[in-house]
Amino acid sequence: MTIVLKIVAAILLGLSLVFLLWENTDFPNKRSNGFFRKFLDIELQDPKRINFGSPLREIIYFDDSKILFSTDSPGIIKVLHLSALRTETLQWNLSDSLKAIIGSTFSYSMSGNCDDVTLFAKKLASIFELEPLSQKRITDNPFSYALRISRHSFVIRQYSRNTKDMRFRYINTNDPISQWEHDITFKSNNSGLSTDGQLHYAEAFGLCIYMHYYNNNIVIFDTTLHRKKTLNTIDTIKYNPDMDRRKPLLVTNKKSCIYKNLIFVCSNLKADNEERQKYLKNVPVDIYDFMNEKYKGSFYLPLHNNKIFKSLAYNKGVIAALYYDNIVLISRIRGLNRLTSH
Repeated sequence: MTIVLKIVAAILLGLSLVFLLWENTDFPNKRSNGFFRKFLDIELQDPKRINFGSPLREIIYFDDSKILFSTDSPGIIKVLHLSALRTETLQWNLSDSLKAIIGSTFSYSMSGNCDDVTLFAKKLASIFELEPLSQKRITDNPFSYALRISRHSFVIRQYSRNTKDMRFRYINTNDPISQWEHDITFKSNNSGLSTDGQLHYAEAFGLCIYMHYYNNNIVIFDTTLHRKKTLNTIDTIKYNPDMDRRKPLLVTNKKSCIYKNLIFVCSNLKADNEERQKYLKNVPVDIYDFMNEKYKGSFYLPLHNNKIFKSLAYNKGVIAALYYDNIVLISRIRGLNRLTSH
């Protein structure tokens, strides 16, 4: 009898701990989130799923004929040719020792015709031109994000010793003087964790678009690092400068992509007017006009084997999503072109 009571007590203690964890952890969608979605009359047309058979990291380029994906290995890019859904591998002659030095913290920038490939080696604070192969150190310390603005100019996100926080910085490799931002990034008390996000360059407008992962702010600034506007996503998650990396982090906006005047944001939050079962089988994608600071509406992209996607891109009526199981969804999508500025 004593053993049975001990077992019951242990079970009750375990359930109490689970309840306390649930009550004190900011899980997404645990309660009503206080916002509503306007779903557009949009549907996927003839969706196709492609399995490359090897790990892919993110979509780095998308035009009328092809999509390029980075892989876990620097210097190796996978290509999907859209006309025949044929795959191809592009590979540059990086030595194993150089790949090991670059490590896993790298990203790419692509030119319009894909013959000008730049690899950002973040922890080396360097860029590699791959045609022909050359290395150039562009800054003094590692950076987390980088955009190529022109042949010699870059916007990076980097730790500032002066502010003890992450800040944006403009660098021109022909000029020894760089420029730090003053009014773009919110002040954090955790070395930039609270302001982590995803950076895009809208070349047609000369604007950088920064979507935060943990709050509802999208900051738009120019290449001289002056804030132009702040767009709020439809959710109600405000900025918290004191997020604790030792606790589970509530990601509100996951991945995004831009096309012309639009930013597509993959939300992690259920709106109060959504059916739970439909939400559990799909990812809501919210569309905003970042030039007019307006929410345009939402649509769903399906999960694949209960997996969400880690990268998203849109081009001229075709959407591409890369899932965490390395499946690529390609589909025409009816009804979006009318939202863009021409």
